[in-house]
Amino acid sequence: MVSTVLATVGLVNLALRMPRAVHGAAPLPRRMQGTLDQELVRLRHAEALLRSDAVRSEERYFWLAHVANLLLNIGGAVVVGLGYDAWRRGIISAGIGIAIGEVILWSYPWQPARHWRAYRQRYTPLDLDARSR
Repeated sequence: MVSTVLATVGLVNLALRMPRAVHGAAPLPRRMQGTLDQELVRLRHAEALLRSDAVRSEERYFWLAHVANLLLNIGGAVVVGLGYDAWRRGIISAGIGIAIGEVILWSYPWQPARHWRAYRQRYTPLDLDARSR
């Protein structure tokens, strides 16, 4: 039961944190499809997706994500140990869970942060405002 709960938490977390701008700008048409205002709204939405993915990709360096992984799995081990008197099983499960959680944290795509920096270097807010006039 504890493993099921931990796995469900992990899957939900993964599903909610998947990169949203996976294909970059490739799927966007090369020509404008709407009015200038509609295209600016679309551009701002695309920027928000890229920025959001960039923030998520940097979470690997945020200590709180690693502590949460550790505490969640240790909590599961304590429940198994105290509730079922199976400390060995709980510790093994926690070790596996911690290892998998760390692999997930460190293997999250790192490209969005680089892409966001490159985008901001090429297109400053001033350029975007000038093009929108």
